[in-house]
Amino acid sequence: MQCVFSWLPVILRAVLFVFVGAVLVSGCASLPPSSGALSRYDTLGKETGYLAKKRVASNPILLGAVDEIFLAPVRFDVVGVDLTSAEKRHISAVLNRSLCQQASRRFRIASEPGTDRLSVHVTITGLTPTKRIAALASGLLPLRPPLGLGALTVEGEAITLSGEQAGAMVWARKADPVFASARASRIGDAYNFAGQFGQQFGKVLRKESKHQTDDRKVRTKGWAKQDKPCAAFGGERLAAGLLSIFSPIEPPPEWSEE
Repeated sequence: MQCVFSWLPVILRAVLFVFVGAVLVSGCASLPPSSGALSRYDTLGKETGYLAKKRVASNPILLGAVDEIFLAPVRFDVVGVDLTSAEKRHISAVLNRSLCQQASRRFRIASEPGTDRLSVHVTITGLTPTKRIAALASGLLPLRPPLGLGALTVEGEAITLSGEQAGAMVWARKADPVFASARASRIGDAYNFAGQFGQQFGKVLRKESKHQTDDRKVRTKGWAKQDKPCAAFGGERLAAGLLSIFSPIEPPPEWSEE
């Protein structure tokens, strides 16, 4: 027994080394080559971010010129992964819902494209499935095992009816043992990351120049508050939300989505 305890610090150091190494490898990953989903890429800034990598473009003049946006259905251009219609629906729902929640603070959410609004197009260009067994094992360990981790790559842009790019973002993230919560689903990490992309891209679209912000306040004065503008993208079941509080891992998307 004493021999076992003498080796314990060595084992703990080895485990910590593996976890830290996995986090560093995840953080050092770069964005993959452009997929061609965007109308243009020369507007994108330099790559930034640690856990999630991104390149962003923002045209404050075009973003400030309109007060409505249309969120088009999410497109999937993923090679090597056969997603079911339900899996695509869950990923699309959480992405557009989080995007809508951010964008609706600035824009009215339209139900169709038009001349006086921006159209937002998002394409899932890369997806690595999560290993269910590895995700379940994280419920028994203080950190996720650095195996079977998922990843997601997304490209999105907001364009005018004439095709001018008002804002865009290329975004990618790989799961890591420390900072990525687990879901017992093969789209668990992709589902979580889709929501993160939606939040960040929504913030990009809210950017505009100061003088246009003042102009918009005048134009939109008297607007009635939007009545549940993101209801079309569903919501999270109450039971799933409560379960995530008491469970060491989050419920799978199949349980969460209404």
